[in-house]
Amino acid sequence: MKITKELSDIIQDSFIEAKKRKHEFVTPEHFLYCSLKYPTLKSIFKILKVDIKQLKEELKIFIETKIPAIDTQKEPEQSYQLQKLFEIAVTHIYNLKKEFISTEDLIVSIFNLQDSYATFFLQKFSLSKSVLLEIIKSDEFKKTRYPSEDDSSDSLNNFFDEDDDLNSKDDEKINKKNKITNFIVDLTEKAKLNELAPFIGRDDLIERVMEILCRKYKNNPLLVGEPGVGKTAIVEGLAQRIIENRVPHQLKGMKIYLLDLGSLISGTKFRGQFEERIKNILNTIKQEKNSILFIDEIHTIIGAGSTSNSSLDAASLIKPFLTSGQIRFIGSTSYDEYRKVFEKDRPLSRRFQKVDIPETSFDETVNILESIIHIFEDHHKVQYTKEAIISSVKLSQKYLKEKFLPDKAIDLIDESGAHARMFNANIKKKIIIDEKDIQNLVSKIAKVPVEMLSSNEKEVLSNLEEKLKGNIIGQDQAIKQVVDKILLARSGLKKEDKPVASFLFVGPSGVGKTELSKQLARFLNIPFLRYDMSEYQEKHTVSRLIGAPAGYVGYEEGGLLTNSIIKNPYSVLLLDEIEKAHPDIFNTLLQIMDYATLTDNNGRKADFRNVIIIMTSNAGTRYANKKQMGFNGTSLKNISIKEALEKFFSPEFRNRLDAIVLFNELGLEQIKDIVKLQLNEFSRTLLEKGIELKFDDELVSYIANISYTPEFGARQIERLIEEKIKNKFVTFLVFNRKENYRYKAEILYNKDKKDDPIDFIFNQIDKIKNDKKIKKKKIEKV
Repeated sequence: MKITKELSDIIQDSFIEAKKRKHEFVTPEHFLYCSLKYPTLKSIFKILKVDIKQLKEELKIFIETKIPAIDTQKEPEQSYQLQKLFEIAVTHIYNLKKEFISTEDLIVSIFNLQDSYATFFLQKFSLSKSVLLEIIKSDEFKKTRYPSEDDSSDSLNNFFDEDDDLNSKDDEKINKKNKITNFIVDLTEKAKLNELAPFIGRDDLIERVMEILCRKYKNNPLLVGEPGVGKTAIVEGLAQRIIENRVPHQLKGMKIYLLDLGSLISGTKFRGQFEERIKNILNTIKQEKNSILFIDEIHTIIGAGSTSNSSLDAASLIKPFLTSGQIRFIGSTSYDEYRKVFEKDRPLSRRFQKVDIPETSFDETVNILESIIHIFEDHHKVQYTKEAIISSVKLSQKYLKEKFLPDKAIDLIDESGAHARMFNANIKKKIIIDEKDIQNLVSKIAKVPVEMLSSNEKEVLSNLEEKLKGNIIGQDQAIKQVVDKILLARSGLKKEDKPVASFLFVGPSGVGKTELSKQLARFLNIPFLRYDMSEYQEKHTVSRLIGAPAGYVGYEEGGLLTNSIIKNPYSVLLLDEIEKAHPDIFNTLLQIMDYATLTDNNGRKADFRNVIIIMTSNAGTRYANKKQMGFNGTSLKNISIKEALEKFFSPEFRNRLDAIVLFNELGLEQIKDIVKLQLNEFSRTLLEKGIELKFDDELVSYIANISYTPEFGARQIERLIEEKIKNKFVTFLVFNRKENYRYKAEILYNKDKKDDPIDFIFNQIDKIKNDKKIKKKKIEKV
């Protein structure tokens, strides 16, 4: 909307006045105050015979005293009231069909503002809307003040960071083309200037798009595919083909324009601006008669530009052009948005021809990367090996399940180059990026142990059984079963669409079922996820694992289990005391053990293919613990446990397990080994604090004897060690230990003391500069 030179000056003065007084906002009062020194208002008040100086003085006092000043160097912004004033004025001008807006139009609009001090001051000095309109219509005012087109200045939009002028009529054809360049990108021009990335392969998809474009009716392709599969790249490839003249004769000389919908909407504060912009773009492209308009994320045009009072949006504006076939359109969107948004607008979607864009294959992605690798090498000043390119495709395909090729492989190439250059900024020569760099990056992104991505995994797996047996006492057979199944999965002989392994650990309390799960996660260097299934005994608690149904509180948050697996796709998942879970949870587990996937209420898929699932149970052990008659007590116990499992767990559940692992009861000798193991672990903790700990076998036997019960196994050992040994060190560590000294501590069993038969002896070792130890000094005996 064009404005007069006088109005342009008044608006500028208003912003200057607000900035000078350190006001945060420009208000209608600023505008009215600044307009009093210009001819229009002087003429109006002269006709009214009102003293303009008095009005100016009162406005000045109001601005100085009532509008707060703030200590800022920022440019003032328009207030809501000032914005409303301009909106009212623009609507007023549209109704009058005037070509430009003048000072008096804004003064008239002030009377339409509610709760405005500017209105109050005008009314105080005998000026009302009706009086003002009468003066403006008078011959006396028109003769002296009505502006001509030569007086017109900038667009009103320029004062609010607008770059376009949609109403210019000079050199209309050229100007219209210039105006729309702010909102479109000429892809064919970019292809001519070699500014687009090389396009490799996917000839069948480009040919399908060209076939649709050559149709007489419904010649609008709609590219539908997951994010990152190359929908935009296909359109860029078509632009390159047009420049290279490798298209049917119907498409020769065509231009492809990319519509920037964000720029189109931004800054459209006044009603009608958005519609005017998009109509100008469509009319200009229609006049060229050899243009294609590409709308990326085309689902966003549905609802774009509409207001609460209007159903008119960008989709409604392009429908007439789709119907007439005057402009060819290419759209792109994802499957989710196509289903949720685009497909529901039937009149719009039926005018497009859907083209499915699949993820690129392994070989296609390698070829794409090889064709564009020079772009990243030049940008990051690095050099990629052939192995790095292949590794980026292979590892992204295997571990980055939430993204799609070729985008996720390109991301790895780009980020590895950025990382190498960032940490080697001082090296001027090109840095070589190899397979190991890609492995380290994937390990960081996917939270996968780097050993699992390289040959080091063999070393981890070869020592796994030995390490577990060194930390889990008395369960060698159970450990062997578990390790064998994990090795089977890692060898590649197991089906890929199943978890690494699904185990049911069965045995009495305190024999090491949970501890084996923890140690397995520790030695494989992957997260340990534990869920106590006693918390999921009710039917409604199933939703906590996979998410509440739509409409229920918290349904957008997803489920605890699905969120954990999406976040930690490589992990050990422990479902403790599985027999206490609600039967509906077993149905969910059947799906996980069969297909290694679980979909939450938001449609996100949790991938269990790299998860070790362990369920623990005490089922049947209560009856098995009863003393069996005869020499085959152990066999009879195992039989009774298996019978209990068959009664409790359904056949379809048991058949999907890789192994039912039975844990042995712990005898007194195993309990002694566990006591020794935990005391050694406590010794390592003290050594980090400067204390060397020694203990004798009699102490181990004493703790084992008082902690051992067949019902609880090793469960009481940790509590007794904490109660009888660790608590004795608390006072010494907190209050008596000196930072500059090392100590030796001995814990001895004293059979002569009945109440507390444990003696503690601390020896202080003096420490000198060369770290030589001098004489021991006995300082305390408890």
